[in-house]
Amino acid sequence: MPDALADADVAGLASAALTAWNALVQICHVEAGDTVLCLGTGSVSLAALKIAKARGARVAITSSQAAKLATARALGADIIVNYRTSPDWAAEVIAKTDGKGADIVIDTGGVDTLGQSIAAAAANARIIVVGVSPGEGPAIPDYLSLIVKNVTIRGIANGSRAMFVNLLDAMVADGMTTVVDRTFAFDDAPDAVRYFAAAGHLGKVMIAF
Repeated sequence: MPDALADADVAGLASAALTAWNALVQICHVEAGDTVLCLGTGSVSLAALKIAKARGARVAITSSQAAKLATARALGADIIVNYRTSPDWAAEVIAKTDGKGADIVIDTGGVDTLGQSIAAAAANARIIVVGVSPGEGPAIPDYLSLIVKNVTIRGIANGSRAMFVNLLDAMVADGMTTVVDRTFAFDDAPDAVRYFAAAGHLGKVMIAF
């Protein structure tokens, strides 16, 4: 690990941030001027937000909680969308991108969100699916939009060691840090698990030992 990175910045990278790096940099080749849509405020989306902003992209992020959206805004999100108050969040993304939509979508929902991800996508967009929700209906209710927009959909899981090395180098170069919600002592590990299970956190929940 690079000496410039704190343990807390590195400990949570190997899954969520590496997945975001694979999606944005390795597959989608994100660049300045792109609009990236991140679904939710989980660790993959927060990492994607930081990586995309470091590369000059514009970032939209969704959540059902106003407080989490406010934090996402403070972290650099250009567009925030509350999907609880705006169930048709794809339409709001389109409206807030001047009718264009997102060039890259990081879909952390899966079956439950893929249809709206396509609806929120720009022409020639790339949608990376990392979510595995069971779903209650067809994943793609509108196949016509998929074809008309010329959308590419790809599923990924994590990334390689080489990608991880590149991610670490980028974190040092760009001054990126990991969003940590709370750190528990080792003896309080059961409390950490309960805190995590309550799903009120934003960022990593860590145990120090």
